[in-house]
Amino acid sequence: EILIKPAAQSMHMRIALAQIDTVVGDFEENRKKILAYIERAKRAKADIIAFPELTIPGYPPMDLLYADDFLKQNATTVLEIAKQIEGITALIGFVDFQRGEISPDGRVKKYNAIAVIQNRRIMQSIHKVLLPEYDVFFETRYFTSGRAAEPFTVNGVKCAAEICEDLWSDTYHRNVTLELARKGAKLIINASASPFSAGKRDQRVALIRRRIQETELPFFYVNAVGGEDGYEGELVFDGESLAF
Repeated sequence: EILIKPAAQSMHMRIALAQIDTVVGDFEENRKKILAYIERAKRAKADIIAFPELTIPGYPPMDLLYADDFLKQNATTVLEIAKQIEGITALIGFVDFQRGEISPDGRVKKYNAIAVIQNRRIMQSIHKVLLPEYDVFFETRYFTSGRAAEPFTVNGVKCAAEICEDLWSDTYHRNVTLELARKGAKLIINASASPFSAGKRDQRVALIRRRIQETELPFFYVNAVGGEDGYEGELVFDGESLAF
């Protein structure tokens, strides 16, 4: 729970970070878990609940993203969830796509995205800007880079969300977090599926501190937990969700 001063008056906002273990391709189980955590957050009187990156399909879905049925189930699931959400703002990772948008390889363009859900509707789709292409990540194979999103409003406060690599901007030509701050955001939420490696927590903390120094805004980081197969073998997600 944090104190924010959006205008002349101050207000408290309660943010729930749903650090959950999802299963790639198990849409029904992921749906049940998402809804259960939303109910827990509502009982705790949270204003916002944020889930990790690609919560609905699971991470990393890899070449399942080339299967039409997989994309359809992903789209159907996020819409079904949205219809059941009210009284809280939910940020849920999914794959966004439009049938009319075709990438250079002839496939439909896909975006690593967050659905901003309020009052039973998807109010906004936030697309990941920075796509990692190193180590265990091959995101340019599957996704199209998006643009830094506009802030969304919760209880009169402008909030902004970004996805995983958008935090790790030191080696890119874009600083997504700073762009969101310049658009008027009063807090930043990062939804990640960041796998564990030795020293990773210290790296994340250092990065978040730099973003805070640049923006002077509260920062919330929600990470996946659990394990999934990746190209390089088993990936372990260590959670370690943080609030600064």
